[in-house]
Amino acid sequence: MRQLNLSMLPINSVIRMQLERAYLGGSQMDMYTKETVLEVLAEMKYLGKPISSVSLQRDRPQLYTAAIEHFGSVEMAASQVPTVKYKTKSLVEQEREHNRYLLGLH
Repeated sequence: MRQLNLSMLPINSVIRMQLERAYLGGSQMDMYTKETVLEVLAEMKYLGKPISSVSLQRDRPQLYTAAIEHFGSVEMAASQVPTVKYKTKSLVEQEREHNRYLLGLH
């Protein structure tokens, strides 16, 4: 099967979806399930990338379309992304751990 990659073309996401369906008989956006949308948005949030309707329409049109389809809006999808909590170690703990590693005590 031939591949059709329209993701880099500066065209409206609705037009892009229509072209994909005409060419492939489906949409590349179909690969974005509700869970996948949340996973991608969580990764973007973790990396500090902007999550807004404007930025997704410009940079990730298939993700934008899937977010609208599954959640009604990008903002609603983004609000369902869990906040990642991680514990940071103090400098003393980091140094102690590093020294154990150097001594082969890990």
